[in-house]
Amino acid sequence: MTHELIPFVGTKDVQFGESRKEIRKRKENQEIETFKRNSFSANSTDYFKAECMYIEYDKRDICEALEFSNGVKLLYNDKDLFSYSFNDLRKRFDILSKKIEVEVDGSNITYHDLGFSVSAKDGIIESILVFSKNYW
Repeated sequence: MTHELIPFVGTKDVQFGESRKEIRKRKENQEIETFKRNSFSANSTDYFKAECMYIEYDKRDICEALEFSNGVKLLYNDKDLFSYSFNDLRKRFDILSKKIEVEVDGSNITYHDLGFSVSAKDGIIESILVFSKNYW
């Protein structure tokens, strides 16, 4: 499965501002697992296993973020972000971003002005969160 990241919009298939109902209707043939990620979550998350995609919704059931796990292609300017090592991704995007936030242990980085965040373990990218402008 391939998704194309569009900063602050979503992907070509799922866009921020769409309702859970609209998204589910379009993906009605897929298995969906719904759960609350943690006690701070404003709403439940839908997980589309076939697409390795989590969709986060705000209190009004409107899509505000997408998270992809390794196992799909997530294209940004025609390059699969999962094909990079974490260090190589940082080399590429740290110079493009003017608003970077790195977690204390260095395993997560958020590019606030590029619209995505990356989580890695042992230098391997595990997940990528794509977010709307008002997500943070």
